[in-house]
Amino acid sequence: MRSHFPRRLFRRPRWLVCLALATTLLCLAMPPLVTTAAASVAAIHTSQSQNGSDQQGRAAYAERDYPAAAEAFQQAATQYQAAGQAVRAARALANLSLSHQQLGQWTDAETAIGAALALVPASAEAPTDVWSSRAQVLSIQGRLYFSQGNNSKAAEVWAQAANGYGQAGQPREQAHAQVSQARALQAAGFYERALSQVQAALIVKPADQITVDALVTYGDLLRLTGQTSQAQETLTEALTLAETLELPGAISSIYNSLGVLAEAEGNADAALENFQAANSAETSLELGLAAQESQLQLLVGQADWALVTEMLPTLTESIQAQPPSRETIHIHLVFAQTLLDLRQAVDTALAQRETTAAEALDQAVEVGSVESPIDTPPGPAEQPVEQPDPLLALVEVLPPGDTIATLLLGAYGSAQTLSDIKAQTYALGGLGELYSQTEQWDIAKAQTLDALNLAQGANLPDVEYQLQEQLCQILQNTDEQDSQEAIKACRAAVGTTNL
Repeated sequence: MRSHFPRRLFRRPRWLVCLALATTLLCLAMPPLVTTAAASVAAIHTSQSQNGSDQQGRAAYAERDYPAAAEAFQQAATQYQAAGQAVRAARALANLSLSHQQLGQWTDAETAIGAALALVPASAEAPTDVWSSRAQVLSIQGRLYFSQGNNSKAAEVWAQAANGYGQAGQPREQAHAQVSQARALQAAGFYERALSQVQAALIVKPADQITVDALVTYGDLLRLTGQTSQAQETLTEALTLAETLELPGAISSIYNSLGVLAEAEGNADAALENFQAANSAETSLELGLAAQESQLQLLVGQADWALVTEMLPTLTESIQAQPPSRETIHIHLVFAQTLLDLRQAVDTALAQRETTAAEALDQAVEVGSVESPIDTPPGPAEQPVEQPDPLLALVEVLPPGDTIATLLLGAYGSAQTLSDIKAQTYALGGLGELYSQTEQWDIAKAQTLDALNLAQGANLPDVEYQLQEQLCQILQNTDEQDSQEAIKACRAAVGTTNL
Protein backbone atom coordinates (compact mmCIF):
# COMPACT_ATOMS: atom_id res chain seq x y z
CA MET A 1 0.00 0.00 0.00
CA ARG A 2 1.22 3.47 -0.83
CA SER A 3 -0.40 6.56 0.65
CA HIS A 4 2.18 9.23 -0.20
CA PHE A 5 1.19 11.44 2.72
CA PRO A 6 4.11 13.86 3.05
CA ARG A 7 4.79 14.05 -0.68
CA ARG A 8 1.98 16.51 -1.27
CA LEU A 9 3.02 18.80 1.55
CA PHE A 10 6.66 18.37 2.30
CA ARG A 11 8.59 17.32 -0.74
CA ARG A 12 7.21 19.43 -3.50
CA PRO A 13 7.47 23.02 -2.30
CA ARG A 14 10.96 23.27 -0.86
CA TRP A 15 10.18 26.81 0.21
CA LEU A 16 8.63 25.18 3.30
CA VAL A 17 12.19 24.41 4.34
CA CYS A 18 13.49 27.74 3.05
CA LEU A 19 10.92 29.60 5.12
CA ALA A 20 12.24 28.17 8.35
CA LEU A 21 15.82 29.01 7.42
CA ALA A 22 15.62 32.43 5.83
CA THR A 23 12.39 34.30 6.49
CA THR A 24 13.06 34.89 10.15
CA LEU A 25 15.85 37.35 9.51
CA LEU A 26 13.72 39.13 6.96
CA CYS A 27 11.11 39.58 9.63
CA LEU A 28 13.69 40.94 12.03
CA ALA A 29 14.90 43.50 9.52
CA MET A 30 12.38 46.29 9.96
CA PRO A 31 12.10 48.99 7.29
CA PRO A 32 13.38 48.72 4.68
CA LEU A 33 12.76 45.07 3.78
CA VAL A 34 16.03 43.35 2.94
CA THR A 35 16.51 40.32 0.75
CA THR A 36 19.52 38.45 2.11
CA ALA A 37 20.66 37.36 5.54
CA ALA A 38 23.89 39.35 5.21
CA ALA A 39 22.01 42.53 4.35
CA SER A 40 19.64 41.89 7.23
CA VAL A 41 22.44 41.69 9.77
CA ALA A 42 24.03 44.81 8.36
CA ALA A 43 20.77 46.70 8.61
CA ILE A 44 20.35 45.58 12.20
CA HIS A 45 23.74 46.76 13.36
CA THR A 46 23.80 50.07 11.51
CA SER A 47 20.39 51.28 12.69
CA GLN A 48 20.68 54.32 14.96
CA SER A 49 17.06 54.21 16.19
CA GLN A 50 17.41 51.17 18.45
CA ASN A 51 18.29 51.19 22.11
CA GLY A 52 21.03 48.99 23.49
CA SER A 53 18.75 46.12 24.51
CA ASP A 54 17.15 46.08 21.08
CA GLN A 55 20.53 45.86 19.39
CA GLN A 56 21.61 43.08 21.76
CA GLY A 57 18.47 41.14 20.95
CA ARG A 58 19.04 41.40 17.21
CA ALA A 59 22.66 40.36 17.55
CA ALA A 60 21.72 37.37 19.73
CA TYR A 61 19.00 36.35 17.29
CA ALA A 62 21.45 36.48 14.39
CA GLU A 63 23.68 34.11 16.36
CA ARG A 64 20.67 31.84 17.05
CA ASP A 65 20.96 32.47 20.78
CA TYR A 66 17.22 32.69 21.12
CA PRO A 67 16.95 32.72 24.95
CA ALA A 68 19.30 35.72 25.09
CA ALA A 69 17.41 37.37 22.23
CA ALA A 70 14.10 36.93 24.03
CA GLU A 71 15.46 38.43 27.24
CA ALA A 72 16.92 41.42 25.40
CA PHE A 73 13.77 42.08 23.34
CA GLN A 74 11.66 41.94 26.51
CA GLN A 75 13.91 44.56 28.11
CA ALA A 76 13.80 46.69 24.96
CA ALA A 77 10.00 46.58 24.85
CA THR A 78 9.77 47.63 28.51
CA GLN A 79 12.19 50.52 27.92
CA TYR A 80 10.39 51.73 24.81
CA GLN A 81 7.02 51.66 26.56
CA ALA A 82 8.42 53.57 29.54
CA ALA A 83 9.66 56.20 27.10
CA GLY A 84 6.28 56.41 25.39
CA GLN A 85 7.61 54.94 22.12
CA ALA A 86 4.72 52.63 21.27
CA VAL A 87 5.76 51.86 17.70
CA ARG A 88 9.25 50.74 18.69
CA ALA A 89 7.83 48.79 21.62
CA ALA A 90 5.53 46.97 19.22
CA ARG A 91 8.47 46.00 17.03
CA ALA A 92 10.44 44.75 20.02
CA LEU A 93 7.46 42.69 21.20
CA ALA A 94 7.05 41.22 17.72
CA ASN A 95 10.69 40.18 17.73
CA LEU A 96 10.18 38.79 21.23
CA SER A 97 7.39 36.66 19.76
CA LEU A 98 9.71 35.56 16.98
CA SER A 99 12.31 34.45 19.54
CA HIS A 100 9.70 32.50 21.48
CA GLN A 101 8.60 30.85 18.23
CA GLN A 102 12.15 29.63 17.63
CA LEU A 103 12.11 28.11 21.12
CA GLY A 104 8.71 26.48 20.62
CA GLN A 105 7.22 28.62 23.38
CA TRP A 106 3.92 29.14 21.64
CA THR A 107 1.87 30.61 24.48
CA ASP A 108 4.53 33.23 25.15
CA ALA A 109 4.80 33.91 21.41
CA GLU A 110 1.05 34.50 21.13
CA THR A 111 1.04 36.75 24.20
CA ALA A 112 3.86 38.88 22.85
CA ILE A 113 2.33 39.26 19.39
CA GLY A 114 -1.04 40.18 20.92
CA ALA A 115 0.61 42.90 23.03
CA ALA A 116 2.45 44.19 19.96
CA LEU A 117 -0.75 44.49 17.91
CA ALA A 118 -2.46 46.38 20.74
CA LEU A 119 0.24 49.07 20.51
CA VAL A 120 -0.32 49.65 16.77
CA PRO A 121 -4.09 49.50 16.23
CA ALA A 122 -5.59 49.82 12.76
CA SER A 123 -7.04 53.26 12.15
CA ALA A 124 -7.77 55.30 9.07
CA GLU A 125 -6.07 58.24 10.76
CA ALA A 126 -2.96 56.28 11.75
CA PRO A 127 0.33 57.69 10.46
CA THR A 128 2.49 55.78 7.99
CA ASP A 129 4.92 54.43 10.59
CA VAL A 130 2.05 52.89 12.58
CA TRP A 131 0.68 51.16 9.48
CA SER A 132 4.15 49.93 8.58
CA SER A 133 4.84 48.61 12.06
CA ARG A 134 1.43 46.96 12.28
CA ALA A 135 2.10 45.21 8.97
CA GLN A 136 5.46 43.97 10.25
CA VAL A 137 3.84 42.66 13.43
CA LEU A 138 1.14 40.93 11.37
CA SER A 139 3.82 39.34 9.19
CA ILE A 140 5.36 37.74 12.26
CA GLN A 141 1.93 36.66 13.47
CA GLY A 142 1.37 35.04 10.08
CA ARG A 143 4.61 33.17 10.51
CA LEU A 144 3.42 32.01 13.94
CA TYR A 145 0.26 30.49 12.48
CA PHE A 146 2.15 29.01 9.54
CA SER A 147 4.70 27.37 11.83
CA GLN A 148 1.83 25.73 13.70
CA GLY A 149 0.32 24.36 10.49
CA ASN A 150 -2.67 26.73 10.57
CA ASN A 151 -2.33 27.69 6.92
CA SER A 152 -5.75 29.28 6.47
CA LYS A 153 -5.27 31.59 9.45
CA ALA A 154 -1.75 32.43 8.28
CA ALA A 155 -3.10 33.40 4.85
CA GLU A 156 -5.72 35.62 6.48
CA VAL A 157 -3.16 37.43 8.62
CA TRP A 158 -0.69 37.87 5.76
CA ALA A 159 -3.53 39.43 3.73
CA GLN A 160 -3.95 41.96 6.54
CA ALA A 161 -0.20 42.58 6.51
CA ALA A 162 -0.29 43.20 2.75
CA ASN A 163 -3.06 45.74 3.28
CA GLY A 164 -1.06 47.43 6.02
CA TYR A 165 1.99 47.75 3.79
CA GLY A 166 -0.26 49.19 1.11
CA GLN A 167 -1.53 51.82 3.55
CA ALA A 168 2.09 52.60 4.48
CA GLY A 169 3.10 53.05 0.84
CA GLN A 170 5.58 50.12 0.84
CA PRO A 171 4.89 48.19 -2.38
CA ARG A 172 7.78 45.70 -2.13
CA GLU A 173 6.91 44.77 1.44
CA GLN A 174 3.30 44.43 0.28
CA ALA A 175 4.39 42.08 -2.51
CA HIS A 176 6.40 40.04 0.00
CA ALA A 177 3.30 39.62 2.19
CA GLN A 178 1.25 38.63 -0.86
CA VAL A 179 3.76 35.92 -1.74
CA SER A 180 3.63 34.63 1.84
CA GLN A 181 -0.15 34.61 1.65
CA ALA A 182 -0.03 32.69 -1.63
CA ARG A 183 2.28 30.09 -0.12
CA ALA A 184 -0.03 29.59 2.84
CA LEU A 185 -3.00 29.22 0.48
CA GLN A 186 -1.02 26.74 -1.59
CA ALA A 187 -0.18 24.69 1.50
CA ALA A 188 -3.88 24.71 2.39
CA GLY A 189 -4.78 23.47 -1.10
CA PHE A 190 -6.45 26.67 -2.37
CA TYR A 191 -4.52 26.88 -5.63
CA GLU A 192 -6.74 29.32 -7.52
CA ARG A 193 -6.79 31.84 -4.67
CA ALA A 194 -3.03 31.44 -4.32
CA LEU A 195 -2.59 32.15 -8.04
CA SER A 196 -4.57 35.36 -7.70
CA GLN A 197 -2.36 36.61 -4.87
CA VAL A 198 0.95 35.79 -6.48
CA GLN A 199 -0.18 37.39 -9.74
CA ALA A 200 -0.88 40.56 -7.78
CA ALA A 201 2.65 40.41 -6.37
CA LEU A 202 4.07 40.14 -9.90
CA ILE A 203 2.37 43.20 -11.38
CA VAL A 204 5.71 44.95 -10.90
CA LYS A 205 8.85 42.81 -11.18
CA PRO A 206 12.03 44.58 -10.09
CA ALA A 207 15.22 42.52 -9.95
CA ASP A 208 15.12 41.44 -6.30
CA GLN A 209 14.61 38.30 -4.25
CA ILE A 210 10.94 39.04 -3.72
CA THR A 211 10.41 38.74 -7.46
CA VAL A 212 12.38 35.49 -7.49
CA ASP A 213 10.25 34.07 -4.66
CA ALA A 214 7.06 35.19 -6.39
CA LEU A 215 8.10 33.61 -9.70
CA VAL A 216 8.98 30.30 -8.03
CA THR A 217 5.66 30.23 -6.19
CA TYR A 218 3.84 31.13 -9.40
CA GLY A 219 5.65 28.41 -11.34
CA ASP A 220 4.80 25.76 -8.73
CA LEU A 221 1.15 26.81 -8.76
CA LEU A 222 1.00 26.71 -12.54
CA ARG A 223 2.30 23.14 -12.41
CA LEU A 224 -0.21 22.18 -9.75
CA THR A 225 -3.05 23.55 -11.88
CA GLY A 226 -1.88 21.69 -15.00
CA GLN A 227 -0.37 24.66 -16.84
CA THR A 228 2.98 22.99 -17.42
CA SER A 229 4.29 25.02 -20.36
CA GLN A 230 3.66 28.30 -18.53
CA ALA A 231 5.24 26.77 -15.42
CA GLN A 232 8.40 25.96 -17.39
CA GLU A 233 8.64 29.53 -18.72
CA THR A 234 8.06 31.06 -15.29
CA LEU A 235 10.59 28.87 -13.49
CA THR A 236 13.18 29.50 -16.20
CA GLU A 237 12.65 33.23 -15.76
CA ALA A 238 13.09 32.81 -11.99
CA LEU A 239 16.30 30.82 -12.49
CA THR A 240 17.80 33.48 -14.75
CA LEU A 241 17.06 36.21 -12.21
CA ALA A 242 18.31 34.14 -9.26
CA GLU A 243 21.58 33.46 -11.08
CA THR A 244 21.94 37.17 -11.85
CA LEU A 245 21.39 38.03 -8.19
CA GLU A 246 23.65 35.15 -7.05
CA LEU A 247 21.12 33.53 -4.71
CA PRO A 248 22.28 29.90 -4.25
CA GLY A 249 19.36 28.90 -2.03
CA ALA A 250 16.85 30.19 -4.54
CA ILE A 251 18.74 28.55 -7.42
CA SER A 252 18.56 25.19 -5.63
CA SER A 253 14.84 25.61 -4.94
CA ILE A 254 14.16 26.48 -8.59
CA TYR A 255 16.09 23.46 -9.88
CA ASN A 256 14.03 21.30 -7.52
CA SER A 257 10.81 22.81 -8.90
CA LEU A 258 12.04 22.20 -12.45
CA GLY A 259 12.80 18.60 -11.49
CA VAL A 260 9.33 18.08 -10.07
CA LEU A 261 7.86 19.59 -13.24
CA ALA A 262 9.95 17.31 -15.47
CA GLU A 263 8.93 14.30 -13.39
CA ALA A 264 5.27 15.27 -13.71
CA GLU A 265 5.70 15.40 -17.48
CA GLY A 266 7.30 11.95 -17.54
CA ASN A 267 10.81 13.17 -18.37
CA ALA A 268 12.77 11.20 -15.79
CA ASP A 269 16.21 12.07 -17.18
CA ALA A 270 15.55 15.80 -17.03
CA ALA A 271 14.05 15.44 -13.55
CA LEU A 272 17.14 13.65 -12.24
CA GLU A 273 19.44 16.21 -13.85
CA ASN A 274 17.55 19.06 -12.19
CA PHE A 275 17.52 17.36 -8.79
CA GLN A 276 21.28 16.87 -9.03
CA ALA A 277 21.70 20.54 -9.95
CA ALA A 278 19.57 21.49 -6.93
CA ASN A 279 21.89 19.53 -4.67
CA SER A 280 25.09 20.96 -6.15
CA ALA A 281 23.79 24.55 -6.01
CA GLU A 282 22.79 24.39 -2.37
CA THR A 283 24.80 25.83 0.51
CA SER A 284 22.37 24.91 3.28
CA LEU A 285 22.59 21.44 4.82
CA GLU A 286 18.81 21.13 5.17
CA LEU A 287 18.10 22.14 1.59
CA GLY A 288 20.91 19.93 0.35
CA LEU A 289 19.32 16.94 2.09
CA ALA A 290 15.96 17.87 0.60
CA ALA A 291 17.49 17.88 -2.89
CA GLN A 292 19.00 14.44 -2.32
CA GLU A 293 15.62 13.16 -1.13
CA SER A 294 14.09 14.34 -4.40
CA GLN A 295 16.71 12.37 -6.31
CA LEU A 296 16.13 9.26 -4.22
CA GLN A 297 12.36 9.43 -4.65
CA LEU A 298 12.77 9.62 -8.40
CA LEU A 299 15.16 6.65 -8.46
CA VAL A 300 12.75 4.61 -6.36
CA GLY A 301 9.97 5.42 -8.80
CA GLN A 302 12.20 4.26 -11.67
CA ALA A 303 13.19 1.06 -9.82
CA ASP A 304 16.84 1.96 -10.41
CA TRP A 305 18.03 -0.37 -7.65
CA ALA A 306 21.75 0.07 -8.31
CA LEU A 307 21.69 3.86 -7.89
CA VAL A 308 19.31 3.62 -4.93
CA THR A 309 21.73 1.18 -3.26
CA GLU A 310 24.62 3.53 -3.91
CA MET A 311 22.83 6.59 -2.55
CA LEU A 312 20.81 5.19 0.35
CA PRO A 313 23.43 4.47 3.08
CA THR A 314 25.06 7.90 2.96
CA LEU A 315 21.75 9.76 2.88
CA THR A 316 20.38 7.65 5.73
CA GLU A 317 23.42 8.43 7.85
CA SER A 318 23.23 12.16 7.09
CA ILE A 319 19.54 12.41 7.95
CA GLN A 320 19.86 10.35 11.12
CA ALA A 321 22.63 12.70 12.24
CA GLN A 322 20.17 15.60 12.16
CA PRO A 323 17.85 15.48 15.19
CA PRO A 324 14.21 16.40 14.51
CA SER A 325 13.80 20.16 14.79
CA ARG A 326 12.02 23.07 13.16
CA GLU A 327 14.46 22.89 10.23
CA THR A 328 14.52 19.11 9.78
CA ILE A 329 11.03 17.87 10.69
CA HIS A 330 9.81 17.89 7.09
CA ILE A 331 13.01 16.24 5.88
CA HIS A 332 12.55 13.42 8.39
CA LEU A 333 8.93 12.92 7.38
CA VAL A 334 9.70 12.86 3.67
CA PHE A 335 12.58 10.44 4.14
CA ALA A 336 10.47 8.14 6.28
CA GLN A 337 7.80 8.10 3.57
CA THR A 338 10.43 7.44 0.91
CA LEU A 339 11.66 4.45 2.91
CA LEU A 340 8.08 3.18 3.23
CA ASP A 341 7.64 3.49 -0.52
CA LEU A 342 10.98 1.78 -1.08
CA ARG A 343 10.10 -1.16 1.19
CA GLN A 344 6.84 -1.60 -0.70
CA ALA A 345 8.58 -1.36 -4.08
CA VAL A 346 11.23 -3.92 -3.08
CA ASP A 347 8.60 -6.34 -1.76
CA THR A 348 6.65 -5.98 -5.00
CA ALA A 349 9.77 -6.53 -7.13
CA LEU A 350 10.77 -9.63 -5.14
CA ALA A 351 7.27 -11.04 -5.37
CA GLN A 352 7.21 -10.41 -9.10
CA ARG A 353 10.56 -12.16 -9.44
CA GLU A 354 9.23 -15.19 -7.58
CA THR A 355 6.14 -15.25 -9.76
CA THR A 356 8.23 -15.04 -12.93
CA ALA A 357 10.53 -17.83 -11.74
CA ALA A 358 7.58 -20.04 -10.87
CA GLU A 359 5.99 -19.46 -14.26
CA ALA A 360 9.29 -20.26 -16.00
CA LEU A 361 9.59 -23.47 -14.01
CA ASP A 362 6.05 -24.48 -14.93
CA GLN A 363 6.80 -23.86 -18.59
CA ALA A 364 10.04 -25.88 -18.37
CA VAL A 365 8.22 -28.82 -16.82
CA GLU A 366 5.54 -28.63 -19.46
CA VAL A 367 8.08 -28.50 -22.29
CA GLY A 368 10.12 -31.32 -20.74
CA SER A 369 7.14 -33.66 -20.90
CA VAL A 370 7.19 -33.53 -24.73
CA GLU A 371 9.64 -35.74 -26.62
CA SER A 372 12.29 -33.64 -28.38
CA PRO A 373 14.97 -34.46 -31.00
CA ILE A 374 18.44 -35.30 -29.73
CA ASP A 375 20.82 -32.35 -30.16
CA THR A 376 24.54 -32.50 -30.66
CA PRO A 377 26.26 -31.89 -27.31
CA PRO A 378 27.67 -28.38 -27.18
CA GLY A 379 31.40 -27.85 -26.98
CA PRO A 380 33.16 -26.23 -24.03
CA ALA A 381 32.20 -22.58 -23.49
CA GLU A 382 33.41 -19.79 -21.28
CA GLN A 383 31.52 -19.48 -18.02
CA PRO A 384 29.74 -16.11 -17.80
CA VAL A 385 30.93 -13.75 -15.10
CA GLU A 386 28.31 -13.61 -12.43
CA GLN A 387 27.00 -10.05 -12.00
CA PRO A 388 25.84 -8.80 -8.60
CA ASP A 389 22.08 -8.65 -8.25
CA PRO A 390 21.18 -4.96 -7.62
CA LEU A 391 17.84 -5.81 -6.00
CA LEU A 392 19.41 -8.23 -3.52
CA ALA A 393 22.20 -5.73 -2.87
CA LEU A 394 19.55 -3.14 -2.01
CA VAL A 395 17.89 -5.55 0.41
CA GLU A 396 21.20 -5.73 2.29
CA VAL A 397 21.35 -1.93 2.88
CA LEU A 398 17.63 -1.21 3.25
CA PRO A 399 17.05 0.41 6.68
CA PRO A 400 14.87 -1.72 8.96
CA GLY A 401 11.42 -0.79 10.13
CA ASP A 402 12.85 0.40 13.46
CA THR A 403 14.72 3.16 11.64
CA ILE A 404 11.53 4.37 9.98
CA ALA A 405 9.62 4.23 13.27
CA THR A 406 12.34 6.26 14.99
CA LEU A 407 12.20 8.94 12.29
CA LEU A 408 8.41 9.14 12.45
CA LEU A 409 8.25 9.19 16.26
CA GLY A 410 10.94 11.89 16.41
CA ALA A 411 9.10 13.97 13.84
CA TYR A 412 5.84 13.49 15.74
CA GLY A 413 7.42 14.69 18.97
CA SER A 414 8.84 17.77 17.26
CA ALA A 415 5.49 18.45 15.59
CA GLN A 416 3.81 18.32 18.99
CA THR A 417 6.33 20.81 20.37
CA LEU A 418 5.69 23.08 17.40
CA SER A 419 1.90 22.58 17.63
CA ASP A 420 2.03 21.58 13.94
CA ILE A 421 -1.11 19.47 13.61
CA LYS A 422 -0.60 18.66 9.94
CA ALA A 423 2.89 17.29 10.54
CA GLN A 424 1.54 15.24 13.44
CA THR A 425 -1.07 13.66 11.17
CA TYR A 426 1.58 12.75 8.59
CA ALA A 427 3.80 11.17 11.25
CA LEU A 428 0.97 9.09 12.73
CA GLY A 429 -0.28 8.19 9.26
CA GLY A 430 3.21 7.03 8.35
CA LEU A 431 3.31 4.83 11.45
CA GLY A 432 -0.03 3.39 10.41
CA GLU A 433 1.39 2.54 7.01
CA LEU A 434 4.54 1.03 8.54
CA TYR A 435 2.50 -1.32 10.76
CA SER A 436 0.32 -2.16 7.76
CA GLN A 437 3.39 -3.30 5.88
CA THR A 438 4.27 -5.63 8.76
CA GLU A 439 0.61 -6.76 8.96
CA GLN A 440 0.23 -5.57 12.56
CA TRP A 441 -3.30 -4.51 11.75
CA ASP A 442 -4.55 -3.51 15.19
CA ILE A 443 -1.65 -1.12 15.76
CA ALA A 444 -1.94 0.18 12.20
CA LYS A 445 -5.62 0.86 12.77
CA ALA A 446 -4.98 2.70 16.06
CA GLN A 447 -2.26 4.94 14.59
CA THR A 448 -4.32 5.74 11.51
CA LEU A 449 -7.40 6.56 13.58
CA ASP A 450 -5.35 8.90 15.78
CA ALA A 451 -4.08 10.67 12.66
CA LEU A 452 -7.56 10.84 11.17
CA ASN A 453 -9.03 12.35 14.33
CA LEU A 454 -6.34 15.03 14.29
CA ALA A 455 -6.97 15.81 10.62
CA GLN A 456 -10.73 16.06 11.12
CA GLY A 457 -10.33 18.25 14.20
CA ALA A 458 -8.02 20.63 12.35
CA ASN A 459 -10.17 20.66 9.17
CA LEU A 460 -7.52 19.18 6.89
CA PRO A 461 -9.56 17.52 4.11
CA ASP A 462 -6.52 16.99 1.88
CA VAL A 463 -4.98 14.79 4.59
CA GLU A 464 -8.27 13.35 5.79
CA TYR A 465 -9.21 11.52 2.62
CA GLN A 466 -5.78 9.87 2.38
CA LEU A 467 -6.11 8.63 5.95
CA GLN A 468 -9.64 7.38 5.29
CA GLU A 469 -8.36 5.48 2.28
CA GLN A 470 -5.59 3.95 4.38
CA LEU A 471 -8.05 3.05 7.15
CA CYS A 472 -10.34 1.46 4.57
CA GLN A 473 -7.55 -0.85 3.40
CA ILE A 474 -6.42 -1.66 6.95
CA LEU A 475 -9.92 -2.62 8.07
CA GLN A 476 -10.30 -4.99 5.16
CA ASN A 477 -7.46 -7.01 6.73
CA THR A 478 -8.81 -7.09 10.29
CA ASP A 479 -11.42 -9.23 11.99
CA GLU A 480 -14.71 -9.99 10.29
CA GLN A 481 -16.67 -7.81 12.72
CA ASP A 482 -14.91 -4.75 11.26
CA SER A 483 -16.39 -5.28 7.81
CA GLN A 484 -19.10 -2.65 8.25
CA GLU A 485 -16.55 -0.26 9.68
CA ALA A 486 -14.39 -0.82 6.60
CA ILE A 487 -17.29 -0.06 4.28
CA LYS A 488 -17.99 3.12 6.23
CA ALA A 489 -14.34 4.24 6.01
CA CYS A 490 -14.20 3.53 2.27
CA ARG A 491 -17.37 5.52 1.68
CA ALA A 492 -16.01 8.38 3.79
CA ALA A 493 -12.82 8.45 1.69
CA VAL A 494 -14.85 8.73 -1.51
CA GLY A 495 -17.03 11.43 0.05
CA THR A 496 -14.05 13.51 1.17
CA THR A 497 -12.48 13.47 -2.31
CA ASN A 498 -15.71 14.94 -3.68
CA LEU A 499 -15.73 17.92 -1.33
